[in-house]
Amino acid sequence: MYYKDFIPFYNFLKIRLDHYQDSMELYMQNLPDFFLLLTEVLKEECIDKEDRIKICSALGYFVIPNNIITGGFYGGIGYKDYMFICCKVLNKLVEKHGYRVFDRLWTGTGSFRKTLLHCYQKTAGNNELSNYQDLILSFIGFL
Repeated sequence: MYYKDFIPFYNFLKIRLDHYQDSMELYMQNLPDFFLLLTEVLKEECIDKEDRIKICSALGYFVIPNNIITGGFYGGIGYKDYMFICCKVLNKLVEKHGYRVFDRLWTGTGSFRKTLLHCYQKTAGNNELSNYQDLILSFIGFL
Protein backbone atom coordinates (compact mmCIF):
# COMPACT_ATOMS: atom_id res chain seq x y z
CA MET A 1 0.00 0.00 0.00
CA TYR A 2 1.34 3.40 -0.96
CA TYR A 3 0.89 6.50 1.19
CA LYS A 4 -1.35 8.01 -1.50
CA ASP A 5 -3.71 5.06 -0.89
CA PHE A 6 -3.81 5.66 2.86
CA ILE A 7 -7.10 6.81 4.33
CA PRO A 8 -7.35 8.26 7.84
CA PHE A 9 -8.61 5.75 10.39
CA TYR A 10 -11.62 7.97 11.09
CA ASN A 11 -12.67 7.61 7.43
CA PHE A 12 -11.96 3.89 7.52
CA LEU A 13 -14.32 3.50 10.49
CA LYS A 14 -17.04 5.47 8.73
CA ILE A 15 -16.72 3.28 5.63
CA ARG A 16 -16.76 0.05 7.67
CA LEU A 17 -19.80 1.12 9.70
CA ASP A 18 -21.63 2.17 6.52
CA HIS A 19 -21.04 -1.37 5.27
CA TYR A 20 -23.05 -2.72 8.24
CA GLN A 21 -25.57 0.13 8.31
CA ASP A 22 -28.61 -2.08 7.64
CA SER A 23 -27.80 -4.48 10.47
CA MET A 24 -26.49 -1.95 12.98
CA GLU A 25 -28.30 0.35 15.36
CA LEU A 26 -28.12 4.04 14.53
CA TYR A 27 -26.20 5.05 17.67
CA MET A 28 -23.18 3.11 16.38
CA GLN A 29 -22.67 5.77 13.70
CA ASN A 30 -21.15 7.91 16.50
CA LEU A 31 -18.18 5.57 16.90
CA PRO A 32 -15.86 7.38 14.44
CA ASP A 33 -16.63 10.67 16.18
CA PHE A 34 -15.78 9.17 19.59
CA PHE A 35 -12.54 7.82 18.12
CA LEU A 36 -11.67 11.26 16.75
CA LEU A 37 -12.57 12.93 20.04
CA LEU A 38 -10.25 10.63 21.97
CA THR A 39 -7.39 11.45 19.58
CA GLU A 40 -8.06 15.19 19.94
CA VAL A 41 -8.30 15.04 23.75
CA LEU A 42 -4.70 13.77 23.82
CA LYS A 43 -3.61 17.25 22.70
CA GLU A 44 -5.11 18.92 25.77
CA GLU A 45 -2.77 20.08 28.56
CA CYS A 46 -5.22 19.03 31.30
CA ILE A 47 -4.87 15.38 30.30
CA ASP A 48 -2.37 13.76 32.67
CA LYS A 49 -0.40 10.55 32.40
CA GLU A 50 -3.17 8.43 33.94
CA ASP A 51 -5.73 9.85 31.49
CA ARG A 52 -3.39 9.31 28.55
CA ILE A 53 -2.96 5.65 29.47
CA LYS A 54 -6.75 5.19 29.48
CA ILE A 55 -7.16 6.98 26.16
CA CYS A 56 -4.30 5.11 24.50
CA SER A 57 -5.67 1.79 25.78
CA ALA A 58 -9.01 2.57 24.18
CA LEU A 59 -7.42 3.69 20.91
CA GLY A 60 -5.11 0.68 20.87
CA TYR A 61 -8.10 -1.65 21.11
CA PHE A 62 -9.22 -0.43 17.67
CA VAL A 63 -6.16 -1.92 15.97
CA ILE A 64 -5.84 -5.25 17.76
CA PRO A 65 -6.74 -7.88 15.14
CA ASN A 66 -8.13 -10.46 17.55
CA ASN A 67 -9.87 -8.43 20.20
CA ILE A 68 -12.73 -9.74 22.35
CA ILE A 69 -15.54 -9.42 19.80
CA THR A 70 -13.83 -9.55 16.41
CA GLY A 71 -15.61 -7.59 13.69
CA GLY A 72 -14.48 -9.92 10.93
CA PHE A 73 -16.14 -12.86 12.68
CA TYR A 74 -19.19 -11.19 14.23
CA GLY A 75 -19.82 -8.51 11.59
CA GLY A 76 -21.30 -5.21 12.77
CA ILE A 77 -21.72 -6.51 16.30
CA GLY A 78 -17.93 -6.59 16.48
CA TYR A 79 -17.86 -2.81 16.73
CA LYS A 80 -20.03 -2.59 19.84
CA ASP A 81 -17.10 -3.43 22.09
CA TYR A 82 -15.26 -0.43 20.63
CA MET A 83 -18.23 1.79 21.44
CA PHE A 84 -18.42 0.36 24.96
CA ILE A 85 -14.73 1.13 25.58
CA CYS A 86 -14.96 4.64 24.15
CA CYS A 87 -17.98 5.42 26.31
CA LYS A 88 -16.36 3.95 29.42
CA VAL A 89 -13.17 5.98 28.94
CA LEU A 90 -15.02 9.17 28.05
CA ASN A 91 -17.26 8.81 31.10
CA LYS A 92 -14.20 8.44 33.34
CA LEU A 93 -12.61 11.50 31.77
CA VAL A 94 -15.79 13.56 32.11
CA GLU A 95 -16.05 12.58 35.80
CA LYS A 96 -12.57 13.99 36.31
CA HIS A 97 -12.56 17.02 33.98
CA GLY A 98 -16.20 17.92 33.40
CA TYR A 99 -17.83 18.39 30.01
CA ARG A 100 -16.22 21.67 28.97
CA VAL A 101 -13.20 20.35 27.08
CA PHE A 102 -15.22 17.57 25.44
CA ASP A 103 -18.05 19.88 24.37
CA ARG A 104 -15.43 22.16 22.77
CA LEU A 105 -13.73 19.32 20.87
CA TRP A 106 -16.87 17.39 19.86
CA THR A 107 -17.39 17.40 16.08
CA GLY A 108 -20.16 14.80 15.96
CA THR A 109 -23.81 15.55 15.49
CA GLY A 110 -25.93 16.72 18.40
CA SER A 111 -24.92 17.38 21.96
CA PHE A 112 -21.85 15.52 23.22
CA ARG A 113 -23.48 14.95 26.62
CA LYS A 114 -26.66 13.46 25.20
CA THR A 115 -24.78 11.40 22.64
CA LEU A 116 -22.38 9.96 25.22
CA LEU A 117 -25.20 9.13 27.63
CA HIS A 118 -27.30 7.51 24.91
CA CYS A 119 -24.43 5.45 23.49
CA TYR A 120 -23.27 4.34 26.94
CA GLN A 121 -26.78 3.23 27.90
CA LYS A 122 -27.10 1.31 24.64
CA THR A 123 -23.78 -0.49 25.05
CA ALA A 124 -23.65 -1.00 28.82
CA GLY A 125 -27.18 -2.42 28.76
CA ASN A 126 -26.62 -4.43 25.58
CA ASN A 127 -27.43 -8.13 25.85
CA GLU A 128 -24.86 -9.01 23.18
CA LEU A 129 -22.12 -7.38 25.28
CA SER A 130 -23.27 -8.18 28.81
CA ASN A 131 -21.28 -11.42 29.04
CA TYR A 132 -18.14 -9.74 27.69
CA GLN A 133 -17.97 -6.39 29.50
CA ASP A 134 -15.65 -7.44 32.33
CA LEU A 135 -13.47 -9.34 29.88
CA ILE A 136 -13.25 -6.29 27.59
CA LEU A 137 -12.37 -3.97 30.48
CA SER A 138 -9.80 -6.43 31.79
CA PHE A 139 -8.29 -6.74 28.30
CA ILE A 140 -7.52 -3.01 28.18
CA GLY A 141 -6.38 -2.84 31.80
CA PHE A 142 -9.45 -1.28 33.44
CA LEU A 143 -10.08 -4.19 35.80
